[in-house]
Amino acid sequence: MQIAGRPSWRFEEKAGGDLHLALLVRDAAGLAVPLAPDIPPPLAAAIDRLPAPPSAAAAAQWVTWWRALVRFQASEAAPSRRIRPADDLDAWLGAMRERYLAVFDPPEFESLAPMPELRAVASGLFAAGGRPLVHGEPPTRTPPRTFDYRVVRGAAEGAIAEFGVDPGEIDGTVQFLDVQGAWSHLAAPGYALCSAQLAADPAAAAALLHEVFASRLGRP
Repeated sequence: MQIAGRPSWRFEEKAGGDLHLALLVRDAAGLAVPLAPDIPPPLAAAIDRLPAPPSAAAAAQWVTWWRALVRFQASEAAPSRRIRPADDLDAWLGAMRERYLAVFDPPEFESLAPMPELRAVASGLFAAGGRPLVHGEPPTRTPPRTFDYRVVRGAAEGAIAEFGVDPGEIDGTVQFLDVQGAWSHLAAPGYALCSAQLAADPAAAAALLHEVFASRLGRP
């Protein structure tokens, strides 16, 4: 729904990007990361294992790194991070790149200097010409965008009616991860992580999108 002269609702789907590569580090190194609601299942793609034995220290450090990467992605998805007409494009892009390299900077991973065990694992993964140990397509490929537009529109229009807000207040972002099973996690208001399998289920997708839109509005 759109009212003339007013902004429409907004929804963005994003590929996994650096989050996929972080999951590749975890799975290729066989890191025994404890189960938690914000920790995704294993990657769906078959991958080779690194020759080094798994490290308990690296596993604990990986959880800290993962959560920092997710916080970064959530903050970048916030409306306040979007470029405005008055912004200088070069300065805006430079600031975004600086923020990005503070949390994810292969192949040397200098940002992981306080986590030496994890840094050794991550840099070792990219040592062979930066080529991950993956069978088939690389983990940075764009996963299928499986949210049916009718489901997205229904969730957006349902939130507009339920909360009595203008369409322009409905805003959300979901980042797809190529992981096994039907999994999702609301990582921040208006921002969630999601597997393609869950997004392909209309009922599960509608429930997640409602949660994303409601959370951006500060609603339960």
